[in-house]
Amino acid sequence: TQACAYPDGTKVFCAAMLELKNGRIARQTVVQAWDE
Repeated sequence: TQACAYPDGTKVFCAAMLELKNGRIARQTVVQAWDE
């Protein structure tokens, strides 16, 4: 997970899940929540 804020005060929270195949990223799913 990761959280950050932009200079204008907008906040973003991000959660990611990876699927690996042979040690490499085969698929990535990301969910973002923005507080505008």
